[in-house]
Amino acid sequence: MAGGGGAWKVAYADFVTAMMALFLVLWLVSQDISVRVAVERAFRSQFVTTATGTSSLIQRNDNPSMDSVGNSNNSASPMEASVLRRVMDQLQSLNMPTDGESRPVQLRVTSEGLEVSVFDRAKRPLFVGTTDKLTMYGRWVFSTLAWPIAENPESKIEIGGHSESGQKSDSAHQSVWDLSADRAKTVRHILMNYGVHEEQIRKVSGYGDLQPLNADKPDDPENRRVTVLFRMQNPMDAVS
Repeated sequence: MAGGGGAWKVAYADFVTAMMALFLVLWLVSQDISVRVAVERAFRSQFVTTATGTSSLIQRNDNPSMDSVGNSNNSASPMEASVLRRVMDQLQSLNMPTDGESRPVQLRVTSEGLEVSVFDRAKRPLFVGTTDKLTMYGRWVFSTLAWPIAENPESKIEIGGHSESGQKSDSAHQSVWDLSADRAKTVRHILMNYGVHEEQIRKVSGYGDLQPLNADKPDDPENRRVTVLFRMQNPMDAVS
């Protein structure tokens, strides 16, 4: 038929494309979480930032700000300051829906470096009960946080486990100190499984309830967390 003989080819091509997309989606949803995270990471751009009004994994504490890193009163070198700023930008580009709940991660710039606090909340637990076994959600959060760490191999991190006052372990033979240390070690393993190099991890510690976020509320559940500190080099470290 003159003038219309090729229309069916276009329609057929659209149909085939739609079917291929459907099969790809069905394959993806049938995979385990590690495959889904890897696919997401492959399509995620590290230069995309979260737009105003969207839910983000990150709750930023702007006091002090990253602008203070690398100034005359800080021990960070220009290179270290650049790395920390890049890490913060990448962390803020991780957009994770929270369904109206409190954001699970907080950034805090300290004199020691950039501290990332990951909270073990009752509605979104990182660990199964009072154990050191990660939930599926916990694995997702830490496997995602591994990306900016692995992308910056020159960065050095310290992992700390923390608890609120009065927290109990499921095991009668495991103290709150042991639990916080075991949780920090669990986080170390999953970060390494997702690309973080062993030499990037300088310290893994359990602090129990000795370092509450708010000293006036030692039993606040907010104190139940894991911290990842991007450490700035102390000038004395270069001498030793």
